[in-house]
Amino acid sequence: MIKPLQRKTISTSMKAITILLVALLTIFNGANIYFSIRETNRLLDSLFVDVIQGKKRPPESRNFLGEIFSSAPSKNHRLSSIYFTVKLNASGEAVSVNIDRLGAESEKDAAKKVLVYAQKAYEEKKLEGFYDFYKFKGIVQPETGTSFYLFLDISSQIFSSIRILFLSFFTVVVCWLLMFVLVYFLSKKAIRPLEENLEKQKQFVTDAGHEIKTPLAIILSNTEAMELYLGENKWSKNIRNQITRLSGLMENLLTLSKIGEMSVSITRERTNISELLTQITTMFRESMELKKINFDLKVQRDIFCHVNHDLFSRLCSILLDNAVKYTSEGGKITVCGEQKDKGVVLVFFNTCESLPACSPEKLFDRFFRGDKARTQKEGGYGIGLSAAQSIVEAHGGKIAAAYKEQAIEFTITLP
Repeated sequence: MIKPLQRKTISTSMKAITILLVALLTIFNGANIYFSIRETNRLLDSLFVDVIQGKKRPPESRNFLGEIFSSAPSKNHRLSSIYFTVKLNASGEAVSVNIDRLGAESEKDAAKKVLVYAQKAYEEKKLEGFYDFYKFKGIVQPETGTSFYLFLDISSQIFSSIRILFLSFFTVVVCWLLMFVLVYFLSKKAIRPLEENLEKQKQFVTDAGHEIKTPLAIILSNTEAMELYLGENKWSKNIRNQITRLSGLMENLLTLSKIGEMSVSITRERTNISELLTQITTMFRESMELKKINFDLKVQRDIFCHVNHDLFSRLCSILLDNAVKYTSEGGKITVCGEQKDKGVVLVFFNTCESLPACSPEKLFDRFFRGDKARTQKEGGYGIGLSAAQSIVEAHGGKIAAAYKEQAIEFTITLP
């Protein structure tokens, strides 16, 4: 139980950490991209006003915070920008081209690229947009039909945003791994008090179980002695029935405690499941005959599996006892077993008068009773199936319940 609890703790913690880191990554890069786009648009507008419209700006007074949060780009920013301008006549032919700010490109290549972008914008009748790593803005004079375009190189902003995205992603991954290691080691310390408490509970159940067995045996022997002198009566019969109930309850509680103490390191041996099932079902033949139950054993011969002999015998006894109790008179019980590539599959099937008013998974809850009145009448105590589930899981297998038409089916898969 401790290992699943630790895994659950780690899983829950890492989910919360993952959500937080992803949110931070999204917010950080989203804000970076937003401010980058805003800065690019304002730089383009500023250059367009300066270069194309020829308007002069008033002297700037800026400080450190102003450089960071100002809505307008600085003079140095404008002077260091890479851009080119094109003027086209009404027919779309180049009138003038300014490529002085294109940097290290050759004039021939730059002129060719400039004309391609400008004529494409003219043909598509766009005054704003993107072409490759250039963001452009244009204006058309209605009187002459002359078009002016300014293309701003934004490759540095794009690469900067991508670089920040990769760096932040790498940082988030590293932080996630570090947090996983931290949570893994701290989870052991966090659940240590609970582990100690559970160990004390298991030890208490084991000690109490063994202590209760002695008075139960004495009460039973005294009841049998009393019946020898006075004969069997309804009171002695009730005492015997309740002793049987308590003995069964203690057996299942001790089984759960034993599995908890063994944890996953239970002792296993190669066991012939076919022979074991045959032996166990023989012990229930008389009970089935008293209720006129039609029993069918469909088990392949020589099915072998590595299991704990005592625990597996207890598992089969629990399921068969459960089937006999809740199968109505004249009903049917079927036990099937077969060897498959992935392991062994066992099926315990029994008819019943009415199905429990709950989901099949609830049947494995401790002290759960689908029909309290009927369970009490039949001598159940609501812990047998929980013990069966613990035994199967201790062997690394799975057990599932399913409702059929007026029947219940338990399927066990063992590796």
